[in-house]
Amino acid sequence: MKTIITILFTLPFILPLTSFKNTVIENPYAQLTVFSEKGGQFEDNIHVYIVEFRQSFDVKAKVTYNKNNKQVILDFIGADGSHHHEMLDGVIIEKNKETPSVVTFENHDKNDEIYVSVTEYMGKLSVIWNGEFYHMM
Repeated sequence: MKTIITILFTLPFILPLTSFKNTVIENPYAQLTVFSEKGGQFEDNIHVYIVEFRQSFDVKAKVTYNKNNKQVILDFIGADGSHHHEMLDGVIIEKNKETPSVVTFENHDKNDEIYVSVTEYMGKLSVIWNGEFYHMM
């Protein structure tokens, strides 16, 4: 009888500890992982410089990654209402183990000045765009 009471008394303390044993560590950058592995799109507020017009604007940009076509696309409406579009074609993905919150899409030509970096911070994706026609400031 004493053994049964001891087991019943200690059981509530042991059960919660066993649940920690089976805990799976979640990916802290889940949205970034899905975006880089499967493709997708997101919106971000950015300050962009338009090379052709030598103007800069704060805009709400849409970034799309088409994994099948290896394309990263930037779309936004300028302050004057004009539509802007830039596509990096044939991109390859670069990941750095030291900065797991950043994925960089590089031009297939390996032009170091043309790249797109996507970061995840507090569950939100953000872009740094350095293309041929549009740059972040």
